[in-house]
Amino acid sequence: MNLEEIIEQMKQKVKKPKEGLPEEVFLYLSTITPLINVDLLIRNENGAILMAWRDDICGQGWHIPGGIIRFKENIFTRIQKVGLMELNADIKYEKEPLAINEIIMQEDVRGHFISLLYQCYLPKGYVIDNGDKKENDAGYLKWIAQCPDKFIEGQRKAYAELWK
Repeated sequence: MNLEEIIEQMKQKVKKPKEGLPEEVFLYLSTITPLINVDLLIRNENGAILMAWRDDICGQGWHIPGGIIRFKENIFTRIQKVGLMELNADIKYEKEPLAINEIIMQEDVRGHFISLLYQCYLPKGYVIDNGDKKENDAGYLKWIAQCPDKFIEGQRKAYAELWK
């Protein structure tokens, strides 16, 4: 099979890229190109940062909630979707990023990110609802007052200074 045939097959598999890619296509693309993502910096009244436990291909540990921008998706739409999907909240956000970081990790899959950090705000009265999740379950949310020991490697390099 030649390259043109492979590309044609991929086009057939990816009918609506704006809705996301099949996992195997996404993982392949993440080995050959940087991904652009938004990270949501949310602090409580004591200065602690809202973090989520992660346990996936990018590793295991705490991370600042965020998401990869989809094809033809507006940055602010992705911020809102992350708020709803990861925090179960309709969040507010600043229009300009606090920081733009290039995160390069040793992994081949999902190993290169351009990360846009946005200051975000939860609705008044927001309470973390972890349901049945325990602290080491993916998606578990927690306010963290100092840089955690188990901080996902790429974000640690980019964001450890947030607690200084």
